[in-house]
Amino acid sequence: MKPNRLVAIAGGIGSGKSTVSRILIALGAYVIDTDEINSSLLKDMYYIKKVAEAFPSVYINGEINKKKLSDIVLSDNNEMAKLNKMAHSLIMALVIEEAKNSNKDIVFVEIPLLIASNMESVFDYIWYIKCEYNYRIERVMKRDNLSIERVLQLMEIQKNEVKALDIADTVIVNDMDEKHLWTQVENNYNELKHII
Repeated sequence: MKPNRLVAIAGGIGSGKSTVSRILIALGAYVIDTDEINSSLLKDMYYIKKVAEAFPSVYINGEINKKKLSDIVLSDNNEMAKLNKMAHSLIMALVIEEAKNSNKDIVFVEIPLLIASNMESVFDYIWYIKCEYNYRIERVMKRDNLSIERVLQLMEIQKNEVKALDIADTVIVNDMDEKHLWTQVENNYNELKHII
């Protein structure tokens, strides 16, 4: 069996990674969403125990209070780093396991924190979704019903993700309508299929 080729879908919050994933799925591609894996970890007893030990105040009635955990890590970079250190290796192990089980030549992985997780070397190709700053702010405010202050805080936390642009194999610009985005995604996906 041929090994998988893992393709990271990277980019800052609000850049359109999930839209690109949705288009790829419609085109027949296999896509893994690391946010979904992260959510599933919060139901895993081993992971819950680790988080509870590191952040005792968020462990309430036998489960992790996601709102309290989010408030803690968003207000302290050291706490964010502590949580990421616990989560990232587990997430990537699950990604690799799912990719192998998929039996697909190409597996896309939507990953919000490629640089922060230090997982660049895991991927064979990196797609960077690029979008103008103000568009991103508007999208996240509307999508998540957040204040501009909260959105800017989230963008500040992810500011180093722009470094993925320097190592990207493919840059997809998402400053226009979805039809334009679809064309870029489809063309790049077809090109990738020919390479592999």
